[in-house]
Amino acid sequence: METSPLESNNMKLLRIIAFVIALIVLQGCGGSLNSYSTQQSSLRFNVAWPVPNSRVIPSASNSIRIIVKDSNATIVASGLISRPITAWSSPNLSAGTYSVTATALPNTDGSGTVQATGAIAATVVAGQTTNASLTMGSTVNAVTLSAATQTFKVGESVQVLATCKDAQGNVVLVNPSTLSWSSSQSVVASVNTNGLVTGNAVGSSNITATFTEVESALGQGPVTSSALPITLTSNAQKLLYYVVDTQGNSKVYSINADGTGDTLVETINTVRYWGYNPYDGFAYSGGLWNDGSANVFRASIGNFASGSPSFAARNSNSSTFTFSPNKVVFQSYASNADFGIYNKQTSSIQYSPGSPYSEFGQWVADDQTMYFTGQDTPGGPGRNLRKMNLDDLSITYIANMWGDTRVSSGDTQDSYLFFTLNENQFSEQNRVGRSSLTGTNQLTWAGTRTYVTGSSAVANQGLKKLAFVSYDRSFADVILCNYDGTGQQVLKTLDFPAGSQMFVLGWVR
Repeated sequence: METSPLESNNMKLLRIIAFVIALIVLQGCGGSLNSYSTQQSSLRFNVAWPVPNSRVIPSASNSIRIIVKDSNATIVASGLISRPITAWSSPNLSAGTYSVTATALPNTDGSGTVQATGAIAATVVAGQTTNASLTMGSTVNAVTLSAATQTFKVGESVQVLATCKDAQGNVVLVNPSTLSWSSSQSVVASVNTNGLVTGNAVGSSNITATFTEVESALGQGPVTSSALPITLTSNAQKLLYYVVDTQGNSKVYSINADGTGDTLVETINTVRYWGYNPYDGFAYSGGLWNDGSANVFRASIGNFASGSPSFAARNSNSSTFTFSPNKVVFQSYASNADFGIYNKQTSSIQYSPGSPYSEFGQWVADDQTMYFTGQDTPGGPGRNLRKMNLDDLSITYIANMWGDTRVSSGDTQDSYLFFTLNENQFSEQNRVGRSSLTGTNQLTWAGTRTYVTGSSAVANQGLKKLAFVSYDRSFADVILCNYDGTGQQVLKTLDFPAGSQMFVLGWVR
């Protein structure tokens, strides 16, 4: 069918009108595609996943949840950034100010207890993508420590576990590298960067762990645990004792806890007083009996000789020794009785200023504290239990004891000290006992020996046994018993002429 010239001109006119209308509509809707995209408004977060000990994002986190709220507290956008994704942008937002919160979580799916959190107010500008940033602070509020056992033997190791918790008591997962470990007495118990504690010497120490991945810009500081007390006991099975003849010559023996294996380990002339240090394995001797020498000597057991090195000289007689991880305390006499304190860390010696107390028995509980008994005047009645600060030499009265009480050894785990009693020579009232450190419940048990009890006693914290010496008029016994006084066992009996002496030195492996 043919079209007339008039109809053809009318159709062309209609097409032109339609094009013009379409152009007007497009311009009214905002223009081109590029122009539309510049009007997009959003928030964008970039994430740099941390290496251990970096800030802002906890090193044990694997996801970050972001929530955006408008001025009416209505959630208008949310998202989850999971490793290894490094960025998140919100959907289109109207221009204005929004509150943004971010929480770090241990799992990539956004589950688990919150490890850190932060919040900011972010302003969205029309037609722009706003790069926002915020600082998150740790939610760790406390660190608690636990171990399978808090009492173990020298040479053994125990794993201590640290648990971080938030203010509600929920467990917060942290990277182990963010915990710093310490021991109050590393010479007794050392701890590595993973919380493994190794026993080095008999004694006690406090283990702590500090969580360090906190944000100082938010006013946060490191979070330190309460101390976990650790007690190291001896794995020793051999008791050292020594015998002094009437001329002051000494022989040192070792004997097994079951009474077998009695062995001579040392013989030296004119040495009357000894001590054995379980912390360094050395024997100490002082006050050479015949020549009046005041030197204090140190050498390994079995290697003492007249040429052994000395580290101190004081007065005419150094009679008793007691030890802590870093200090050796010896007693010296002239007109008064003094304590000499040798600090192994500084290789220095200080002396107490002289005191009227005589015939001390003593026990060092730690590097700062020593307990001892003594008479107010030489030869005076009774004994008083006192405490000395080994740093400033200040002395504190604790309690009145009785008779010829002498502190000899202690068990810090049970907070008891052990003492021997020598009221009158060959009295049938002599006993071995223990008391609390406060002086209460002074005599909790009495030994069954009826004659003089020697002036030394040594506790074995591993075996929970006490060794002491008992004299009769013609013989002397080395005795082992339980802490409660039961099960007394004579390990060794010696003929003992008048004027001889016998002492226990300590326990060795």
